[in-house]
Amino acid sequence: MAVVSLFQLGIIEHLPDPPLPGFDSDKVTSSDIAFGLTLPDAPLSLTSFASNLALAGWGGAERARDTPGIPVAVAAKAAVEAAVSGWLFVQMRRRERAWCAYCLVALTANMAIFALSLPEGWRALRNARSRS
Repeated sequence: MAVVSLFQLGIIEHLPDPPLPGFDSDKVTSSDIAFGLTLPDAPLSLTSFASNLALAGWGGAERARDTPGIPVAVAAKAAVEAAVSGWLFVQMRRRERAWCAYCLVALTANMAIFALSLPEGWRALRNARSRS
């Protein structure tokens, strides 16, 4: 997302694509959807990915037991981001009729983060229910 941010902010002029038909990252990342919140989406995504690093360490190794709200919030954040990435994936093909390699990597990362957050999130929910 750092490279896409540089493109969306006008610092670089072109995003290289894989030599495969249907890829046009420039078109996808400069579309109306990519600026749907009136600002470029890549810097927002980059910030969100960076926040995952802090969230991963917040609360310690036993946070599912000690502070169950943290892993539940992390899983909820990851679920929203995975859903948004999935929606953008559909829009990429439907509206732009092109693929963005960088967006596909971001989609994969968001899905992986969501999948990885689920076990601890469920454990935290079970712990929170057993306390009440």
